[in-house]
Amino acid sequence: NKLRVDFVVFEYNNILSGSERKLKVLAQRARARFPVAKFIFLMIPLPGNYLHLPSQLRLLDYANKQKPETFQPHLYESMTYERIHDVLQHSNAEDWVLEYHPEQTREIFDAATAVNGTIWSPFDGARKLTLEQIKENCILCFRDGNHLSINGHNQVAAVIKGILKREGVTRRDVVGKWDDYDSCHSFFQSGEVHLQHSPMNMFSWGSNQEAGLVHGKHALEVARPTSWIKIKNPTWHHLNLYIYSMSTWPKQYYPVTNLTVSRKYRLRYDHPSRRQNEIQVQISPMATVKGNIAREFHIIKGTFVGKVKPGVHYLHFQPLEETERPFRVTGIAITAHGDDNDLQGYFD
Repeated sequence: NKLRVDFVVFEYNNILSGSERKLKVLAQRARARFPVAKFIFLMIPLPGNYLHLPSQLRLLDYANKQKPETFQPHLYESMTYERIHDVLQHSNAEDWVLEYHPEQTREIFDAATAVNGTIWSPFDGARKLTLEQIKENCILCFRDGNHLSINGHNQVAAVIKGILKREGVTRRDVVGKWDDYDSCHSFFQSGEVHLQHSPMNMFSWGSNQEAGLVHGKHALEVARPTSWIKIKNPTWHHLNLYIYSMSTWPKQYYPVTNLTVSRKYRLRYDHPSRRQNEIQVQISPMATVKGNIAREFHIIKGTFVGKVKPGVHYLHFQPLEETERPFRVTGIAITAHGDDNDLQGYFD
C-alpha cells in the first residue's frame, strides 16, 4: 500500500556557510502554509564532511580529542569522492573525524524546534564513526561529491518512511495561506522564464541519468552589459527583491557583476544625476564554505538587492570583468517577508 501522508523535507549540510540561519525563516513560512504537515530536517552527508588525519600527525591531535571545542580542522585532510574511497582501504577509525560546526547545530535545532520538526542525521550526533559507517555513508553520494546516488535516494526514502510510520503521521490535506505576498520566479529546474527580458541565452547543463538529474539545470546568461529583466511589484507596499545566480568555490568562473534596479528601460550612464532613485548592488560570484574543503562547489547564491517600490522595474546587469563563463541568473524573488539576511544563502 502507498503511504499517504502530509510531510515536508528540509535538506541541509554542514559545509556551506550562512544558509542555516535562513532555514528557520523558510520553515516558519512553510508552517503557515502547511499547518499540520510533518516537518523533517534531513542532514545529507557529503565526502567533504569527513576529515582524515594521517597517523603521523595524530600526536598533534591529542588536544582536539581531549577538548573538542579546540577542534582544528586544518590539521586534517578534507575528502573528495575519489580520495575517500582510496584512503578507506588503508586506514582505521581513529584516523577519521566528522567536521563539526556547533553554531550550525544550534541553528538547525532552533529551526526544527520552532516548527515542531524532527531532525535526522546518519551520524546521530557522533563525530567519531566506525569504518563501516563511513563506507556505508560514502555510497550515498554520486561521483560529483554533491548529489545523492541511487543508493542515497533509496536510503533517504527509507528514512523518511520510517519517521512517518514511527510517529503515526497521516494525510489530512490542510493548507493555509502564505503570511505575506510573494512573487518567485525560478527557472533553474524548468528552463522556463515568465518574465520579459532582453535577448539572453538560456544555458542548460547537468543532465545525468546516473545521478538522477533527468531534466538538468538552467540559467539565463548575461552576455552583454545591456542585458535586462523586467519585474513588477503589484502591491501598494515596498517589497524585498532578491536575485539568484550561479556561484563557485574555490575557483572563480563567473564575473563580478553590477546590478541596477531602475524605472527606465535604458540606463543613462552619462547622466548620473538622473539615476538618483536607482538601487545598485555588486554581486560576487564566489560562494563561502566552512572548513578545509577539498572539492569544488558550483551552486546557486541568493543576494538581497533592496526594497522596490510599487510598479514596474528593470534589472540591468553589467559584468565588470571577463571570465571563463558569463554571469548566470537562475531566479528572482519579490517578497514582503524578511530583511536583507533572511533569504540570502546557497541552494543546490
